[in-house]
Amino acid sequence: MTQAGQGIAAMPLCVDRAAPASPQAAPATPPDPMRAMVGEAYAQMSQRFQNAQRMLEERQRIDRDPQNRGMVEGQWSFFPKAGGGRDDSCAAMFSNRQGVVRIMGPGPGFKGATLTFWGSDIPKPKALQTVPMTLLQPKAPPSTVPALNYYHPDERLGAIVFVVPSIEAALGAFEETQHFEVAQNGKSLIQIDWTGGDAARETLRQCVQRHPH
Repeated sequence: MTQAGQGIAAMPLCVDRAAPASPQAAPATPPDPMRAMVGEAYAQMSQRFQNAQRMLEERQRIDRDPQNRGMVEGQWSFFPKAGGGRDDSCAAMFSNRQGVVRIMGPGPGFKGATLTFWGSDIPKPKALQTVPMTLLQPKAPPSTVPALNYYHPDERLGAIVFVVPSIEAALGAFEETQHFEVAQNGKSLIQIDWTGGDAARETLRQCVQRHPH
């Protein structure tokens, strides 16, 4: 007699009826109204598995391509480029497959700094609007503050802009690796992790020193 496994109910079996003596004696397969559904479900699942396998193989091929490594691992960009005007705002931008995050400021008429996120799940309003957004970071309690939410077709992603008191405060918060999450009414809109923050901080600091405002 087979014992039931611990914590799992054994499937009851019919023990008072003998199996057919031979295949010829077996009754005809009874009709099953779900048979077609089972077949369709199996076919769909098989197709989905094949599609997923192709996507995985394509993803692995892309990840191995040196030209795509920057987007996979993440990369920093800095503004203005060499030769930029003295009045240009300094910015450091990190992008990867999770989205984009940028620290910028100050600039003409603006002494503070901004922390901007772009992501595919960030709302794309028809007009600029101010909405409460929550910024979550591992080493700080969640902070819900008014933020700007906008969308520009050229950027193709919704954007959220937080105001930072000063560029010095932003630089002081840089870490080598950093995780950010932005949420609205408890719904996560973007999670992004950067690496290489120490070098990016120094590059941005040097730019700010060359472009005082």
